[in-house]
Amino acid sequence: MRRKAEDKVASQPSSTGETDVKRLLHELQVHQVELEMQNEELRLANQTLNEYELHMHNVVKMTPAGYFRLDTNDRFVDVNDAWLKMHRYESREEVIGKHFSLMQLDSTSDSALKHLAELHKGMPIPLGDFTSRRKDGTVGHHVFSAHPVQHTGRIVGFEWFIIDITQRKQAEEKFRKSEAHLQSVFRAAPIGVGVVVDRMFKQVNKRMCEMTGYSNEELVGQKARMLYMCDDDYEHVGREKYRQIFDFGTGTVETRWKCKAGHIIDVLLSSTPIDMGGPSVEIVFTALDISERKQVEEDLVKHREQLELLVDDRTRKLKEAQLELIQGERLATLGKLTATVSHELRNPLGTIQAAIFTIGDCLERKEPHRAERALELAERNILRCVNIIEELTSYTRVKRLDLAETSIDEWMERVLDEQTLPGEIHCESDLSSGVLALIDREKLRQAMVNLITNAVHALQGKGSTVKNLRISTRLLEGEYEICVRDDGVGMSDETREKIFEPLYSTKAFGVGLGMVIAKGIVEQHHGEISIESIDGKGTTVTLRLPIRPPEGEAQ
Repeated sequence: MRRKAEDKVASQPSSTGETDVKRLLHELQVHQVELEMQNEELRLANQTLNEYELHMHNVVKMTPAGYFRLDTNDRFVDVNDAWLKMHRYESREEVIGKHFSLMQLDSTSDSALKHLAELHKGMPIPLGDFTSRRKDGTVGHHVFSAHPVQHTGRIVGFEWFIIDITQRKQAEEKFRKSEAHLQSVFRAAPIGVGVVVDRMFKQVNKRMCEMTGYSNEELVGQKARMLYMCDDDYEHVGREKYRQIFDFGTGTVETRWKCKAGHIIDVLLSSTPIDMGGPSVEIVFTALDISERKQVEEDLVKHREQLELLVDDRTRKLKEAQLELIQGERLATLGKLTATVSHELRNPLGTIQAAIFTIGDCLERKEPHRAERALELAERNILRCVNIIEELTSYTRVKRLDLAETSIDEWMERVLDEQTLPGEIHCESDLSSGVLALIDREKLRQAMVNLITNAVHALQGKGSTVKNLRISTRLLEGEYEICVRDDGVGMSDETREKIFEPLYSTKAFGVGLGMVIAKGIVEQHHGEISIESIDGKGTTVTLRLPIRPPEGEAQ
């Protein structure tokens, strides 16, 4: 360095004939330059050291390994973020200044004290393991390395690097328990269980020995061929089982084994490989003795054949009985219908007969003015008979629909105009669907007349003077709705359940076919009819019909 300083001073210009004072000044200049160069080298060295310290600080801060430093009193001086995360702390301030015992467990304190004693003696610990307590009281498992930090020949602290192996420890413990569980299942399983390699028994359980009659020593180390009756059975099971394992991961085959005592058992084998990638594939298999099941299946086949014969016989007899029952029901229905129609026709015919007698008497007495009321009465009862016959005709004969595009609101308005309602009934209409639909106008008119007639009769049976009937239409999605509401006498639950039964009626007159006919017409249009009623408060009948019935289905 001095030579460098002298060279630097010599390079500066000087005059000849220098005195001793100048030489002294020269020496001073050399020392000054030498000192400046030393300062520069020291500055560069400090800069390098600072950069290295910053680098090491960043390494310690960013490493996934936990880092902490203790002073000679075993108190925390520094920790990194990874250590805080491992031990569930939020900041360094919670830890700095605290004693190392902060993370000690009572059960492992002796081991921790031993590690500290070694460090205080200046002995580094290249690799160790310990268990620590976290802030939340849970336990963490770690491997670590630690060494003393020395300065000027004496120990000033201790640095630790730790790696959290808690999850690995938990996985190992879980695996240990799982293995113990599997071993207990293996031993206690009620079916045969074993392991084979290249179809050679490596391990079998007690049940496997009980099934075959062989001891563990007689089976382990032997080929499975010893249990099969012939080579064909042995090779078939091998081919089929390994084919299924290759395709599905598990192979299941039914076969037969010959036991040590010589008897044959039916067996259901299921096999799964432990590791298909290993040099020798270990196969875990289960063997279930299904001899009893096979016997039961054979017995069931025999019983099924006998049962089929019995069922065929019983079916034939049932069909015969059913034909007799249908015939009897038809006769009963015909009898009920005959009685109902006879009753309904007898009254108007009697009235007509009386009217004719009255008319004849008037003619004999030459009092034609008295015959006018009798004629009106006869005509009204003749119309009643015609209506009964029309109802029977509509019920017994279903004709194909004659569909026509119709404005539902205008058509409904015309149907209402045709009705003659008693003066005490107030009828209100809200026809606002705006629908053009395909309907059989005459058939649907008949259904609506039946519904309106029923509503009028319900209102006439009400004691109050206010009697309201409301007819409405509205558009729905892909269909439309027609409602007939009255505030009449309503229906009981029993009546509502039977209202669509043929010949059922709550009136003193009529054959009980009005609602049945209306329902049939609505369903012929591929619609639905529903009834809501409260006894004593009124009834609402709702028709829901498609705007366009399915093509080819309107019949």
